[in-house]
Amino acid sequence: MRLQTSSFLGWAVGVALYVPALGAEQPNIVLIVADDLGYPDICAYGCTSGRTPNIDSLAERGVRFTDGYVSAPICSPSRAGMLTGRYQQRFGHEFNAGGQARSHRMGLGTPASETLLPAHLKAAGYATGMSGKWHLGSIDALHPLNRGFDEFFGFLHGANAYFDSKSRTDAVFANAKGLRGRGPINPILRGHEPVDETEYLTDALTREAVSFIERHAHDPFFLYVPYNAPHTPLEVTRHYYDRFPEIEDHATRVYKAMISAVDDGVGAIISTLEANGIADDTLVIFTADTVVRSTPEPARTRRCSTASCCPSKAASGCRSSRPGRMDYPLDARSTRRSVHWTSCPRQSTWRACRSRTWPGSASMG
Repeated sequence: MRLQTSSFLGWAVGVALYVPALGAEQPNIVLIVADDLGYPDICAYGCTSGRTPNIDSLAERGVRFTDGYVSAPICSPSRAGMLTGRYQQRFGHEFNAGGQARSHRMGLGTPASETLLPAHLKAAGYATGMSGKWHLGSIDALHPLNRGFDEFFGFLHGANAYFDSKSRTDAVFANAKGLRGRGPINPILRGHEPVDETEYLTDALTREAVSFIERHAHDPFFLYVPYNAPHTPLEVTRHYYDRFPEIEDHATRVYKAMISAVDDGVGAIISTLEANGIADDTLVIFTADTVVRSTPEPARTRRCSTASCCPSKAASGCRSSRPGRMDYPLDARSTRRSVHWTSCPRQSTWRACRSRTWPGSASMG
């Protein structure tokens, strides 16, 4: 099935906003985003190592989109397109901001003039929560709590250490310089306040997501869970690393273990929905912001020859500083509805996709 992320999310918002007029209940929406996840690293999409049973179950019980696209091949612009429903070039957000200090000093991010998905849903009566990586601006005006979220737990910049301390005895890492630890410029936040988070970061993000569901089980809610895994630094606990003794390459084993932690998080979220009796009333979407590495091959870079596409199904993935399109894993589960969309044809140039409305792409501005 072929579609663009923002087209699908636009459909989800449409359902949330307009079903009350039909006398139906508003569905909950859970959007789970992995960071830099390789297309074949999910077993539902053909993995050759590792295991992702919980993510795979979404595909088995729901819809598996084999031709899904994000609107940019790098983290921050992709998330901007996803949460605005517009091509990020239209509001000057087609590049990553760069270093954390520079980004904050210059006030870079998705402009406050853009209305984000949580703001639309909040206006429709939804409780809105986020647990994870923001990467859409760190100044106060661009903070998640000022962009439509009622609750926020996570960090504001593009990457973070998975451990709070360099002396963790259960840590396994693939960085020759050792564990990085966290600095003061990019703390873990609860709302606006820094917190001393000691749990492995992926597990902490899952914990907060589960807590949000339990506290809002009787309200229509939108929960955004943008994990920073498996983005670098490659760090994981021994608990996950020991699941894959068959993987000989150390870095690949760490990487697969990080994905396994995300998969456990997906499982915990689904189990919480089921335990609260709201699984059948919840649309669950799992996707990735970009696809820039593939395993078990070492990470490599592939440049796009034109501005039209970046085929991440190729073994090496791709990076490009030009506007691009990338295939990415996308699963959606809804027991009540299914949808088929067609987005811009693969042969279309980026400019043609931007200037013409195709079936299923109407939500992209």
